[in-house]
Amino acid sequence: QHAFVSRSGHNPAPGQQDFDASGDVLVVDTDSYQIVGDIVIPPTDELPPRPSSMLRLGDHVLVTLDRNSEDFQTTGDVELAVLSVPNQSLEFKLGLPGLKSCGRPALSPNGKQLALACTGAIGIDGSVEDVSQSALLLLDPSSTPPHEVKRFTAFDLVGGPLQRELVFASDSLLLLKTQTPYRGETNNRWLALDLDSETTTTLLEAAPDAMGLGQGLVYGSMFCAPGCSKTCLLSDADRGVLARAELQDPTHLTLVDPLFVDPNQQALLPPRDLCAR
Repeated sequence: QHAFVSRSGHNPAPGQQDFDASGDVLVVDTDSYQIVGDIVIPPTDELPPRPSSMLRLGDHVLVTLDRNSEDFQTTGDVELAVLSVPNQSLEFKLGLPGLKSCGRPALSPNGKQLALACTGAIGIDGSVEDVSQSALLLLDPSSTPPHEVKRFTAFDLVGGPLQRELVFASDSLLLLKTQTPYRGETNNRWLALDLDSETTTTLLEAAPDAMGLGQGLVYGSMFCAPGCSKTCLLSDADRGVLARAELQDPTHLTLVDPLFVDPNQQALLPPRDLCAR
């Protein structure tokens, strides 16, 4: 079997050894643990493609291209690369004009919708240079490449930029997080968006620091398992817990008691990431 591995780094002098082109997706044989090929993604407007997050869709893989300059001072509009799994080749590059710093596409449980969250170009303090670069996209996964069905601007949706991670809690309910700068005037929020009514509900909001300023990004990974569990989890570094919300119906989540990952508070290290077992 073969696995695809994205490489965001940029090699300005390739050709010194095999598979050193960079800005590519490596093809790895998972039985022999060897690189057996690579799919090079050409740049647009001389910006390195910076392949990052990926999603498998049947015989295709969607790859988010972050498009940062070599010094990371310039961020281009994001693109989605569509790779053929059987041919191990690039089939399409789909431009998303006006949007920057997007995450991994998420597929709805019924496979009928793709969602993509974009933050916008981010400063070192977590601030976003232009909130108009942040949005939530809904795409049709049945077409190749997927075509855009609807775009929600982050400002209209949540009053500010979004983090680039999202998850489906059900076919019609998306979980999102806000992007907030360190020592800014806003706090991280965990949000549920009902795609049918297009209404957003705040599930949780982080507390400010001792000076009354924002703590920055204290909400980490989210995890839901639609069809297997009614509980969604959030890594909450504000309280040092796993926040939990239970699905009451396909469009309604209710917060329940959190899980303490360090009940005795010995390590004092907050949770950050989540994965399925």
